[in-house]
Amino acid sequence: MICFDKIILTFVFIFSYSCFAQELELFELDDFVDPKEFRTNVQNDTIKSQSFLATYVLAGVDRNYQFRNEFSKSTISFIRITNSLYFSHFQMNLKLAKLNSHTCKNINCDGTPNFKSRLQFAIYSLDETTKEYLGRYQFSWNVVNRPGRGLIHEFSIDLDFSIPDENWPFYGGLIYANKPWEKEQYLGFAGRYTIIRFENNSNLKWGIGISGEDIGVWRWGVFRNEFSVELSGIPLSSSLHIIYSLSRQLYIGEWNHEVGAFLSIPLIGHLF
Repeated sequence: MICFDKIILTFVFIFSYSCFAQELELFELDDFVDPKEFRTNVQNDTIKSQSFLATYVLAGVDRNYQFRNEFSKSTISFIRITNSLYFSHFQMNLKLAKLNSHTCKNINCDGTPNFKSRLQFAIYSLDETTKEYLGRYQFSWNVVNRPGRGLIHEFSIDLDFSIPDENWPFYGGLIYANKPWEKEQYLGFAGRYTIIRFENNSNLKWGIGISGEDIGVWRWGVFRNEFSVELSGIPLSSSLHIIYSLSRQLYIGEWNHEVGAFLSIPLIGHLF
């Protein structure tokens, strides 16, 4: 029998992460989860791996929305549904997002996409010496709809790693993305430290990232600093994220002050 308390704890474990994955998008949640979290002792002290299905919604607002190297100067509202399946040392995600620009009547004037989808498959790597899962290889197929440009297909690979220190946990990684039809490439790194962790699972985190792109000629793109506060313990195992990001577009010297706030609301959590 699966313990209900374990499901709740698993939800807290997954959804207590703050933002700032390598995608360099403010509302991208980290979803790196050690596969050992889904192992359970059964009869005769045998270890059994369980699968976990999670569905959650992100909803909020973002001022001066930034995606990777692009500063839109747009204020947006968004809602995103994420479905994640963890099994053995694998992970699959399906993410669907709807974005609405409130800066321009014609959303195309600031380059903001109005719909994004992402299909991901990930493999966790095991350190044979310590028997710890410290790395993850993640493959993504991203489709973005931009008014005036139509559907844009992108393929990417993430090389993620986690340092599960008790006091100063770190999560970060590299991403390489390619838009074959646009003949554009992107390379980025981002990482995040937990600065303060409170007793109710709330925390303060600091993140840093740098990226570059090849659009016919290589150029460094954006250097980014970010601070986030996550408030947990609100109803329905939800969490509130408040984030400030300061970025500099290196090739033209432009600054971007981005502020966002959103709720992360778990809908489904099922161990099997």
